[in-house]
Amino acid sequence: MSTTMLSKLRCISAAQATTIPASRHLLSTSQVNATPNLGTIPPQASKTPIGASGSILGFLFGFSLDSSYAAHHLLVRRLLMQED
Repeated sequence: MSTTMLSKLRCISAAQATTIPASRHLLSTSQVNATPNLGTIPPQASKTPIGASGSILGFLFGFSLDSSYAAHHLLVRRLLMQED
């Protein structure tokens, strides 16, 4: 083989060895951002914990309201019984 043919073969094999990997083939020419911007998450408003005190206060309020209704109902019923 002649030296020109060997040099051409070396150039072809060198060109094939320096091909771009498949991961670098892009459809667009823009640079790829590794971390896309998906938007910002607004800070969550901290909820004040109600805890046991809210439950106890609600229970006491409901119990007093219900017991006063029951006392009123019994009083009305007693007055109706006395009228007969």
